Amino acid sequence: MGTRPGNSRRRPRSFKHGTAYVRGLQQRDDGDKDRLKVRACCKIYTAYDVDNWKGIQRYTFNALSCVIDENVVSVMCSYNQVNGKPTCGDPDLLVSVIRDQWQLNGYISSDCDSLKEMFYSQNYTRTPEETAALAIKSDINKVILNNFATLLRLGFFDGDPNKQLYGNLGPKDVCTPANQELACEVARQGIVLLKNTEGSLPLSPTAIKSLAAIGPNPNVTKTMIGNYQGVPCNYTTPLQGLMALVAT
Repeated sequence: MGTRPGNSRRRPRSFKHGTAYVRGLQQRDDGDKDRLKVRACCKIYTAYDVDNWKGIQRYTFNALSCVIDENVVSVMCSYNQVNGKPTCGDPDLLVSVIRDQWQLNGYISSDCDSLKEMFYSQNYTRTPEETAALAIKSDINKVILNNFATLLRLGFFDGDPNKQLYGNLGPKDVCTPANQELACEVARQGIVLLKNTEGSLPLSPTAIKSLAAIGPNPNVTKTMIGNYQGVPCNYTTPLQGLMALVAT
């Protein structure tokens, strides 16, 4: 879980947010603890911004809470190094800590280009081929087994998906009025107002007769969402939101 809804790098409140999110994604309505509704992935493990720290033995508690408290089935390792080793290539982190100590029952996913960065950015390996060999020699058969075990728990091999518990869910179930209102309320409660000069907010339709939306983004859609967005039920630009309040 990281910098957006569904992700959390901020401690300590994000512990509770992250574990609750994992529970909501993975827990099935029929109570079957061996099966999964959705595969959750906790990121990013670990010590994301402390590349130059030395002697680290106390690791990111966000991932720990996800693994121990909610039995998340997937954890993503990070780009950085810890104590001079890339986290995605460190057996102490990936085996001794997260599997042996925390008892991860699932698989570990690398961040987008983390293996490539071992050679090109971190100079940890001498050649791209050496980097690939490290990944292959780290018991790739067990890695595949962990992946397929998760797919089994998700019901990928149970026949017609339309006959499964969640096989008929789609956008229509996401974009219900109740779900959209809940998402809107979550956004409201997640906003922190640091300064409100002269009580300018919330905007009053009776006190404000006109507004100016200045800059390149008032009427854009995808640009405002960023690059990790899902498929929205609909787009509302900042300009549209303001025009709903003030006509001119």
